[in-house]
Amino acid sequence: MAEGEEFEFPTIDRALAAFPEPAVNDLLAESIEDLADDRDVVCDLAAVHLTLWIWRNSPFEDVQIGLTAPDGRGRYGGLNDAEMMRANIEATIVVRHAVSPEGVDWDHIERTLTDQSRLVAGAPLSTRSAQADVTGLYRHVREQVAEYRLVEAVVGWPRLMRFLAVGGLGSSWWLTPWWADNVAVWLEELEKVPGKFGTREHVRAVLVDDALSASDELLGWALGKALGFARGRKRFLARRRKPEARFGGGMLFYQPVPTEWIYAANLEYRWKRPPRASRPASRQVIDKGWSTSVWVNHLDAAGMTRLLGTLELGGDVVFNGNPIRELRNQPAFLAEGEVAALGSGWALLSMSEIGDTHDTPAVAVFVLANISRFEAAQLIDTLDDLGSLPGDDVMLWLWAHGPDGQVTHHHDATKSDLMAALAVGWT
Repeated sequence: MAEGEEFEFPTIDRALAAFPEPAVNDLLAESIEDLADDRDVVCDLAAVHLTLWIWRNSPFEDVQIGLTAPDGRGRYGGLNDAEMMRANIEATIVVRHAVSPEGVDWDHIERTLTDQSRLVAGAPLSTRSAQADVTGLYRHVREQVAEYRLVEAVVGWPRLMRFLAVGGLGSSWWLTPWWADNVAVWLEELEKVPGKFGTREHVRAVLVDDALSASDELLGWALGKALGFARGRKRFLARRRKPEARFGGGMLFYQPVPTEWIYAANLEYRWKRPPRASRPASRQVIDKGWSTSVWVNHLDAAGMTRLLGTLELGGDVVFNGNPIRELRNQPAFLAEGEVAALGSGWALLSMSEIGDTHDTPAVAVFVLANISRFEAAQLIDTLDDLGSLPGDDVMLWLWAHGPDGQVTHHHDATKSDLMAALAVGWT
């Protein structure tokens, strides 16, 4: 901006000019050619994208792992991988029934997905997770639907539907045009299909034609064999003579709706997006098998509980995000370490690699405030035994879950700070 020039907030017209319908139509046509004119395919992709943001990327992830919100101390059964897949297919069906080229029945989506009597993968959600988790999910559904209603009011359904369809291009979910190819490629790459599931053709027919009829055992086995990572989309595009490199819509549109449209809805209706709840615990702490990824700037009590239940001695841990607020916009990678010691309610990590925004500490400490006096003593003794911490002047990274349920971060903590935090929670 030139010196002396005043910043002007965009008008509604300027905000609505983002992602014009011709450009969205061109991207659809470039990606799926003549299918861009297939009303059913466009509605399928739009439904997939809507389900992702209304249902899947939500507090449903906390319901999945069965954590109690907000303190994370309770334990429910949650949903296993097979039940999660079944629940997502069921939600996608609900949304798809409400979507047509002529419009979308938001009332049907909201009413059905928040119906407490609805069976989700065979059981009410109230039997799978604490009521606070379920209530948080239903609140998210209502808020996200309200946002979509307002955006539809300012841009119109045809334009919103095409945008949502472009968003669905990046998915490998059930109901996408390449789901059958996903299943076919996956089966071809498998060395063996257990006889109890029938022939390969039978498994293909079940997963493609009626996935909800599949047993939990079959779905769990298929997901364990990386069904979700099958490369059917590449075959789909090759059959249509389209290189995958041009298939970029899903990544470009990895958001519920453009922020410009949200801004226009704000101007038009004096509406503001409600503050979002914290990142669900299953996205704060992700077990990748070979390492554990922790988003430290989102870490809350539920995330701490999940983290301490996930870590294994000697395991690698990657820290993402940035716990210092003024540095939150720095590159995502923060540090890498190894689990040096574990106890009941605490973990010590030896740091091996640190990003550019921090000094190098010797150890990162994660601790719950309600650990016993014995465990607190064990933690301090272990810290001393590591050998690299002979004095009180060695800096620690300390994440402490306090009795108020909040997780606090201390970047330049000393051993005295740690002992003070432990004293608060001694039982």
